[in-house]
Amino acid sequence: MQDDEPVGVPPGAGGDGGLVRAAQAGDQAALQELLARYVVLVHNLVGRSVSRPADAEDVTQEVLLQVVQDLPTLQSPASFRSWLVAITSRRIADHQRRVGAESLLPAVPAEPAETFEDLLVLRLDLQGQQRDLVRAGRWLDPEHRALLALWWQECAGRISRAEIANALELGEAHTAVRLQRMREQLEQCRLAVAALDREPRCGGLVPVLQEWTGQANPLWRKRITKHVRTCVVCLREAEDQLPASRLIAGLQLLPLPAALVAALTGKGLLAPESGPTELTTATIEDDRPDWEVEEPERGAWAAVKWAGRVATVTAAATLLLFTGGFLYDVNRPPTVRSEHPVGAEALSASLSTSPPAVSVSPTPPPAPAKTAKAPAPAPVVKDRCDRSGLPSGVWPAWTMPNSGADLPDQQRYSVREDGTVRDQITCLTWQRETPSGRYTFAAAKKYCANLTLAEGNWHLPTRVQLTSIIDTTRLGPAIDPEAFPGTPVSFFWTASPWATPHDPAFAWIVNFYEGLTSNAADQSGEFAVRCVQSPSGQGSVQYEVNGDEVSDPMTGLTWQRATSPTMAAGEAAAYCAGLKGGNWRLPGVQELATLVDESLVGPAIDREAFPSTPARGWYWAANRAAEDEKARWALNYDDGYTNYRDLDAGVVRCVRNQ
Repeated sequence: MQDDEPVGVPPGAGGDGGLVRAAQAGDQAALQELLARYVVLVHNLVGRSVSRPADAEDVTQEVLLQVVQDLPTLQSPASFRSWLVAITSRRIADHQRRVGAESLLPAVPAEPAETFEDLLVLRLDLQGQQRDLVRAGRWLDPEHRALLALWWQECAGRISRAEIANALELGEAHTAVRLQRMREQLEQCRLAVAALDREPRCGGLVPVLQEWTGQANPLWRKRITKHVRTCVVCLREAEDQLPASRLIAGLQLLPLPAALVAALTGKGLLAPESGPTELTTATIEDDRPDWEVEEPERGAWAAVKWAGRVATVTAAATLLLFTGGFLYDVNRPPTVRSEHPVGAEALSASLSTSPPAVSVSPTPPPAPAKTAKAPAPAPVVKDRCDRSGLPSGVWPAWTMPNSGADLPDQQRYSVREDGTVRDQITCLTWQRETPSGRYTFAAAKKYCANLTLAEGNWHLPTRVQLTSIIDTTRLGPAIDPEAFPGTPVSFFWTASPWATPHDPAFAWIVNFYEGLTSNAADQSGEFAVRCVQSPSGQGSVQYEVNGDEVSDPMTGLTWQRATSPTMAAGEAAAYCAGLKGGNWRLPGVQELATLVDESLVGPAIDREAFPSTPARGWYWAANRAAEDEKARWALNYDDGYTNYRDLDAGVVRCVRNQ
């Protein structure tokens, strides 16, 4: 990248280069004009992150003073905005650390204080869902407040995703993951705010709030949303929530308070003629060309609409699913599957990862003594990948490969000259190269169906199929680079729709930055594609329950039927090793993913086979995160999504090979 190339915008799009150079040369008027352009943006980023208006004013001044101090060292004047956002993020983080340290001191009685969110609602005269969205921000965890501040300005078109990634010192794909987690929590906060604002309040929520002092904090967020997720009355309030990004797009920035303008003017950072009425959104220039400015909700991750989906829709589906016009209570035992059981003989050959079975023809009668003994017939070797005799509607009819250390059935591939990759564990055949285009859900299916590579017969992989090629030991991309070179760090479509009906419809995707799975992709969004050749059909497995064990004839795994007590990650492996019966182990996250029932939520698992599975909660896996060795991969049966977590505690379901 050239020195004067802006970060996140094309060359020549930056409009601050001349002012920056003049300010670096000692032009005080240029410096003041430059700061006036961005001080409102800085103040709003800080305010959403620290909440208390007095703190927001202090941190804003700290940011501008550091800008003045470090401006001579900026090598790329056109990247000023990106550099400024990064400084702001670091100052916010410094402030949050100071506040965290102060919280360890003896507590003093807190006085009710006006928050930055209160000022926004009052000064901008916000009503309805915009008001509730602003107020929901103060319920977020501190790190998510800072992320919301950045994402808010991205949705408003004031900064770019590249600038957010630069501020966080992360790649854009990992930045998308961080924002995804924040948006999930934001939707939980919107649920809490909607429930608290309801008049009269839900009768079931009133006893929950008996000891609540009125302050927004994570503890009460969890208590309130725990009630809301299972309350039909409260959920109705959230059914019509608009996507957060759509609400943000029309909101202005909060003008600077007069006291802050006076303080900055007194320090010479702003020209004396600047006033709070002048320092509004008009002072913040979007220096991107018209062709680059995108509408909100566009782009790869913007299509993953967490706005009300993961928290609101998933929560609603925890209690109710509307299918074919009938109200379906998911707390009832699921109906019996219609698929036919698979014969043990057909499965034993197809599921085994040991050397192929050998069948020998009957030995011919002995020849006369003087006649030479006839050679024995050559053994007939059955193809381990032969799927003949298996019902096409059942999956996965293979052992799930593992990518974590010390797990069986490690991933193995063979690369073919015809541009395909054969998985030696699952026997699936994959498209090796990733097409350069991005596709909607329907277009992705069509692309694979029309693919003529290696005699055709391709289709979009299911969630469980695409999960099988995730390599959790790698990062950016989380896939074998020799078998699948050039895989973009991007989200990839699966053919598996999400269980809960919604408009627009959603589907499962896999992020090959680190390998997490998500079911919140709007099917109108555009993502990458990798096609697969495999027997057609989708369905569910027929579990075999035997006392405290559940056998899965499709994968060849036997599972602990019960769920363990809550424990730390470091205790999980020992718990499985000491389980009655022997040979138990902690499963890989990809093995856990085979138990997800995509037709259910809360929990997304067969409730007859695994009756004690909690509707929410993380199940430990043996895989450690490639990015952070302290973090463990885990799966949440709320709807079956996976991620890695540095949690204090989780639960375990042990496994062993049959």
